[in-house]
Amino acid sequence: NLAKVLAWAGKNEDAARLAQSSIELVGEDSECSFILGLVAYNIDDLSAAEGHYADAVRLDPTYVKARHNLSLVWSKLGRSDDATRGFQHVLDAAPDHPNARYNLARAYMRAQRYPEAIAAFHVCLGKNPDDADVTYFLGRCYLKTDDFERAREAFVTTTRLNPEDAAAHYELALLDLDEADVNSARTRLKRAIELDPDWAEPRLALERLAP
Repeated sequence: NLAKVLAWAGKNEDAARLAQSSIELVGEDSECSFILGLVAYNIDDLSAAEGHYADAVRLDPTYVKARHNLSLVWSKLGRSDDATRGFQHVLDAAPDHPNARYNLARAYMRAQRYPEAIAAFHVCLGKNPDDADVTYFLGRCYLKTDDFERAREAFVTTTRLNPEDAAAHYELALLDLDEADVNSARTRLKRAIELDPDWAEPRLALERLAP
């Protein structure tokens, strides 16, 4: 409907006005609650977004998109247990949901449940092996489990898929330093700085390597 289109287009005030007017005219409606949640999320009002998405799910428990977005809000609010349960509920109802598996993996990461995050990211790669975001976060999970060899493989894959990923180059530089490969680390740090000149950490790391 028009209100949803306006919300997706970033016209938040107009979208909220239409959705609220509809609720006042015909009463509570899951779609209007969803739109109000979308508007609140767009303006970073996560508390309001949570309430509106929860209303949408209460009014229509089968509303998968609303449940997914509610779980996303919980994840951003740091409510990792609620988020992982919510995303899993979405996947139970819609196994091929385009974003739920990735967001479930990220929620596992935030909860420091790294083996589960790794497993979920691998499922994502099974569907799209060229997703550089997934390979990067997979590398981060492997670092947290001290599996440095697999972490390196994941970051190398990330730089192959997205050569402009400064964070992956930086992580590889740190792994090089752990292995006392100073020349390779210096090269990777310079590349990270080239890609993201305003990022302080690679620059500081390179300065510490200066002869």
